[in-house]
Amino acid sequence: MSNKEEIINLLNNINTRLINIEQRLDIIENKQNTIMNSASNMDNHISFVENVYETLKNPLNYVANKINHHIGYIAPVSINN
Repeated sequence: MSNKEEIINLLNNINTRLINIEQRLDIIENKQNTIMNSASNMDNHISFVENVYETLKNPLNYVANKINHHIGYIAPVSINN
């Protein structure tokens, strides 16, 4: 095999490996996009739960205190963060 053929074979090998690396990088990028979308959905859900909690915290404290007053428990109940 001549030097020229060896160089061509080497370049072909490098090109094949580069194509393989690019394909693997595409797969990683797709997985990263999926993870980012999932994280965004989790952030939205956490915000929703926090908003519901803040909205219901005081009414739940009121109801719990009324129930405790009727059953004779004196200490007020407070839902803390």
